[in-house]
Amino acid sequence: MGLFLFILGNRNPGLTIFEYSLTLLGGFIGRLAAGAYILFFIQVAVLMARSLDESLLLIMPETPVWVFAMVMVSLAGLAVYNGLEVIGRLAELIGVILLFLAGVVPLLAINMADFGNLLPLLQSSPPAIIKAGLLMTSFFGVCIVMGVLMAYLKHPEAALKVKAGAVVASGLLMLAVDGVALAIFGAQTISTVIHISFNVARLISIRAFFERLEALNMVLWVSGGFLTIAIVYYCAALGLAQILKLRRYQIFTLPLGVVIIALTLWEFDNRVGADRFVLQVFMWYALAVEAGLTAILLVVSLLRPQKKKV
Repeated sequence: MGLFLFILGNRNPGLTIFEYSLTLLGGFIGRLAAGAYILFFIQVAVLMARSLDESLLLIMPETPVWVFAMVMVSLAGLAVYNGLEVIGRLAELIGVILLFLAGVVPLLAINMADFGNLLPLLQSSPPAIIKAGLLMTSFFGVCIVMGVLMAYLKHPEAALKVKAGAVVASGLLMLAVDGVALAIFGAQTISTVIHISFNVARLISIRAFFERLEALNMVLWVSGGFLTIAIVYYCAALGLAQILKLRRYQIFTLPLGVVIIALTLWEFDNRVGADRFVLQVFMWYALAVEAGLTAILLVVSLLRPQKKKV
């Protein structure tokens, strides 16, 4: 997908995925395609906000969920309103914290791991393994924000290298956290654990003094979730402005924020309902948009003369 978006970005310089959807597919179909991307970004924001709400309830169980949703989405909306540079600066700051904490937690917990719990490898059936892989792909596919952000890069020719590095680094960090967690809890127990990294951090104890590091894990989760919401929120607002040919996307910041908060609170009854939605609906919709629709745009672009750089 990263390669697809890189080729599309180079063949349509200075245009976002919404704009070249209109150019490649025409007015009506192009707006439908751009609308599919916008709905995808909104749904990612909703799922991320709901996941953060459920996580924060672990440490503040008496606080109403709507408080978390309103605070998180409102702060993200403020960042979105102030523009891409603000979000980028936040990413620079938060990214360092994320990388540090994501690496520290599995290292501090590794002494509790029994790596015999990782055996036997690939014991599940091939269909189950493939489905799990597709689920992870659907979430990694949120990197289609590259199709929006590439239009604003000073050096777009480096976009593919940066994206590949980010995907590999995040994949290795997730592998480290989940691998250590599986080695600690075992396959039978981990299937019943909801917040895996949170529970791993809770077990860490260094000389009975430096312990209960779940607060660090919560910082990791909240900061990363906030940044994700801000980025996809921005993409959705920008997409609406571009398909409607408006100069300012900021007019959509408040309405989109209301929609995201409302869906966060009312789309799912509980975490079980959200997980069921992800497995039964979101995964397939995300793959259709991330891989299917992007592949269609690439094919159409390759069949048309390349737009010359100005």
